[in-house]
Amino acid sequence: MVKTRKVKIKSKNRLYKVSEVEILIKSAKAASQKAIVESKELGLSISYIKGNKLIEKASNGTVKIIKEIPKSEAIKRNLKKGSKLCLK
Repeated sequence: MVKTRKVKIKSKNRLYKVSEVEILIKSAKAASQKAIVESKELGLSISYIKGNKLIEKASNGTVKIIKEIPKSEAIKRNLKKGSKLCLK
């Protein structure tokens, strides 16, 4: 069960019931956006994953594919959320 709590959201000045997962996702998104802006200002490159590729974007805008990431065995076996695993 996901815990919910009343949180004051900055832009609205109202109380809403928000799950801890939602708070974590929003915080991570805000932090990553801030890090991207700061990296661009400092002239640093940014690395990210898009699809199955690891991509590096330089401060001048050039994009370089560093490597392709192979699909994991879990995806090939069609494991789904809630599947029971047995360790031998």
